[in-house]
Amino acid sequence: MYKVYITNLKDNDVCSYELNNYMEIFNIVDEDYSISNNDLKDLLGKIKVYKDIPNGVDVVVPFNDELNDFIYIYNGSNFWKENGYEKKDLIGTRFTHVFNEKLAKNVLKSIQKVYREDERIDLLLEIYDEEENIVLYEIIFFIKVDNSVAMFSQDNTKFEQLKRQEEKLYYTNKEGLLTLNSDFKLLRVNDAFFKILTYTREEFKSVGQFDNSKDYIEALSSLNLNANKIFEEYLEIINHNKFFSELEMSFIDKNGKNKYLRIYITPTIYNGEFAIQSSIRDITEIKEKEDRALHLDETLFSFENLTTAALSYEENGEINWSPGIYKILEIEPLNDDNKNLLSAFVIEEDKNILENNINSFSKEDLDKDFVIRVKTGKGIIKYLHILLNQTYDDNNLGIRIGFYQDVTKLYEYEKQMEETLKTKEFLLSEVHDRVKNNLQLILSLLNLELRYHPDKPEEAVKNTRDRIQNMVLVLELIYKSEDENVDIESYITNRLNDLFKEYNADNITLHQNIENFRIEMDNAIPIGLIGGELARNAIKYAFPNGEKGNFYVKYFYDDSKSVFCCYDDGVGMPKDFDLEASQNLSFIIVKSLVAQLNGTICELDLDKGFGVKIILKH
Repeated sequence: MYKVYITNLKDNDVCSYELNNYMEIFNIVDEDYSISNNDLKDLLGKIKVYKDIPNGVDVVVPFNDELNDFIYIYNGSNFWKENGYEKKDLIGTRFTHVFNEKLAKNVLKSIQKVYREDERIDLLLEIYDEEENIVLYEIIFFIKVDNSVAMFSQDNTKFEQLKRQEEKLYYTNKEGLLTLNSDFKLLRVNDAFFKILTYTREEFKSVGQFDNSKDYIEALSSLNLNANKIFEEYLEIINHNKFFSELEMSFIDKNGKNKYLRIYITPTIYNGEFAIQSSIRDITEIKEKEDRALHLDETLFSFENLTTAALSYEENGEINWSPGIYKILEIEPLNDDNKNLLSAFVIEEDKNILENNINSFSKEDLDKDFVIRVKTGKGIIKYLHILLNQTYDDNNLGIRIGFYQDVTKLYEYEKQMEETLKTKEFLLSEVHDRVKNNLQLILSLLNLELRYHPDKPEEAVKNTRDRIQNMVLVLELIYKSEDENVDIESYITNRLNDLFKEYNADNITLHQNIENFRIEMDNAIPIGLIGGELARNAIKYAFPNGEKGNFYVKYFYDDSKSVFCCYDDGVGMPKDFDLEASQNLSFIIVKSLVAQLNGTICELDLDKGFGVKIILKH
């Protein structure tokens, strides 16, 4: 059953009816309703504009003075060709004898009004199948030209199909998404947004109602978010000062629990207009781990890693050290003159630093702050942070006070952090490069899809989304890992489980036998794509009419090679099937990815079904 909607875009008047099949929109009869060639020639002679009609336009003229029907004198719309008609098929044919009665009757009203009143009318023709998928989405513009009515058609079917697919992805996204226009009017928001914030749509104050920045700030403030900060970032993007903004902030959910959010703000296009999109992620668990680690570090430094000492030195030669100096230098306390105590332990390269700072005291320069290295009684190199201050008594005698702090652990920690930072920066750079490379791979696969299936853009989009999710899963696993390697068992298991759920493949039982070892990111992504292609192919073709069956995945490490097997017990391939020569898009992609990994692929010899064995060298 098909549903047809005809909407007058000026007054939004809608007419609807149902069809048993799509072709019922046409009035398919054996009788010839065309007028005679002489009558047609006479009609064409009265229309001056006929010779200048552009492609993509249909032109009709009145059948009689009563205007109860019109005659096609020109048809240039692609609509006819796409539905099996040639240009000559409609010339001289009455309008009401081309389309079925209901469609012709409704559209004829518009043609009559345009002809009588010389008024432009725009109609939207929509046709949906039983699952409410868009079959046709066409806008038709009617204008009077001389003594005829020209009908311009604009086919937006594929655009609307992709638009609806994007809407579905938006509302099913696991990240919280919210879209506003540049005037802060709420355009759309998905369920994940409220789930992350622990509020319902009803509890989100002013949702669907706020039309300006004030209402927007009040709504966010009601969720205990830093609305002013978010608002500032929005303005930066609206004014084109930024293309991307990333924020981290805490908030109190409705249960009183403190949570952390990472918020991304980017420009976007929605319904053909500039808009701003926010996405939010709950990073509470990550922040709590970071806070625990930081607290531990601070505790260790406060109570274990720092040792201090003090010194007073008067010009009369009297020196007093606090006991901490002996702990720092790892020596026993001295009873004799300790004037040169520290100098004896300073390493040769740093002695001039100590002497220059001590000797440069003056009334104009009373403070010194520097770091030197000492070699302790046990032969260990330590870093000392020294603060010196000089004051003068009533007799103008200088008194020097020193504070010595063992910062060795701090220096080592900072050095370690520098190395860690360099490593993280390197890994981040590597990830960025690899993300770029993998996005290029995704783009190439999308182009392949569109080249092989130009008439199925929605399938290309869905398959591309699956492949992007494959890459996202790898990056998530790396983010949670201590290095840039991926746990192959978790990766493949999660990838295939998600794929089977997405395609509602309840009729197929997934069997996985995967060894637990780690592989590099560069190998993980192609392996995931290979498994996805083979699984998707089995879901679509191996078990027709919802037949039950099994899909098997094995991955194990053998010596210096890893072996990846995917097979099913479905209907199998034709007897003349040749994997090497196959032009099936999925197999082309799989073979290309295997070659990228310097691997080999062969067909498994099975009693039933189809499968492949892939060997990858490491």
